[in-house]
Amino acid sequence: MKAQIFSSDFIIGLTVFLTAMIIFEIFYASLQSDISDYAIRNDIQSKANNIANLLVTSSGNPQYWNSTNVKVLGLYDSGLINLTKFEELKNINYYAAKSLLGAGGYELYISLKNETGQVLRNDSITYDFGMESNENTLQAFYVERYGLTDLNGNITKTLIGVVVWS
Repeated sequence: MKAQIFSSDFIIGLTVFLTAMIIFEIFYASLQSDISDYAIRNDIQSKANNIANLLVTSSGNPQYWNSTNVKVLGLYDSGLINLTKFEELKNINYYAAKSLLGAGGYELYISLKNETGQVLRNDSITYDFGMESNENTLQAFYVERYGLTDLNGNITKTLIGVVVWS
């Protein structure tokens, strides 16, 4: 008997092989997507932690910076979160502040909250900065740090919330 190139065994074998290759490609693409999502999530988490740590442990550069001369952002000053520095942060262009804080291509939202979770207010000033995430947010990471602030002469326990999102 002579072998024929289009025998039924060949067609069945080729069909099984191609089906297996297609299934492998689908699983591989899914795995690549999961790895990419994990890398982005890890990057966002790292940036959020770094930003929160910088804000609560550094006074910035120069130490008494303002919106026109800041090189490194930091809110810490003599054991307290300096509300004057936060007010100066609000005067900085959003994209410039993101760059100074190392947020990269991600969006950023920072808030100072009291013990009940409400954003601090002083007269007409609200102590939050940036863009809040919304329903179109793909991934977000929220980090909290505790500090103390001098709000109207009262030392207040303050929650510093940093959200980095894409």
